[in-house]
Amino acid sequence: MEAESELTVTQLKQKRQAELAARETEELENQRQEEERAKQEEDQGIDWGMGEFRYRPQLSDIFS
Repeated sequence: MEAESELTVTQLKQKRQAELAARETEELENQRQEEERAKQEEDQGIDWGMGEFRYRPQLSDIFS
């Protein structure tokens, strides 16, 4: 059997709202961090062609 709460119904509702707001804030922060992590991974994979250029001959260049 559950023990009776010393909080009023209004206090319980306020506590529940605060818990939901905290959970929502945490979920939004986690989502933002995941999006930032995905963007960083994507940016690391981009080659803007500003580094060293290496010529790679094609077969048609070798046997022409």
